[in-house]
Amino acid sequence: MAQFNHIIIPAKDKDASASFLAGILGVEAGKQWGPFRPVQTSNGVTLDFVDSKDVRTQHYAFLVTDEEFDASFGKIKKAGLNGATRDELFRAAHDIKGEAETFGFPHAGRVADSLCRLIEHSPDFARAPFALVEQHVDAVRAIIREAKLKDAEKTAVELVKRLRQVTDDFLAHENRHRPDYLDGILAPPTAPEE
Repeated sequence: MAQFNHIIIPAKDKDASASFLAGILGVEAGKQWGPFRPVQTSNGVTLDFVDSKDVRTQHYAFLVTDEEFDASFGKIKKAGLNGATRDELFRAAHDIKGEAETFGFPHAGRVADSLCRLIEHSPDFARAPFALVEQHVDAVRAIIREAKLKDAEKTAVELVKRLRQVTDDFLAHENRHRPDYLDGILAPPTAPEE
């Protein structure tokens, strides 16, 4: 049977991208091989980063244990909210937002939407409270983990509502000197809620 071996990933800076991903995954980025900078996963697949001017959003999913996830998220926490972590968090939240309902977790998608809003509309994301980012991540994990419990729906609705309110309060404060911009981001969602 054929096995998946590698994928080429265009990047603005192959070395920075490979190093960032390797650091998050807890592995070493490989030495340059031809035009590529590889990062190998535990099942032998390599992600071969290459410098390119044509960089597009792509989705890659890694199967990790809770412990591995916690370790990776801890590295993001240690690095702080900077440009690289901002971009990675936004991509991950945006992917969850778009795919959660397909997998039967619509409330996880709404939490991810709230996190996207926090990232996108914070004038200086480094000022965002990391605890609020963590609460979004923890809420997504809890909604998925507890989905089959008796009161899961009620709890998920309340989590979404509360996170959206705290996020809106933070964004209102951070954008208080930009009233026209503020009106646009604090407007109610145009899609009807369930």
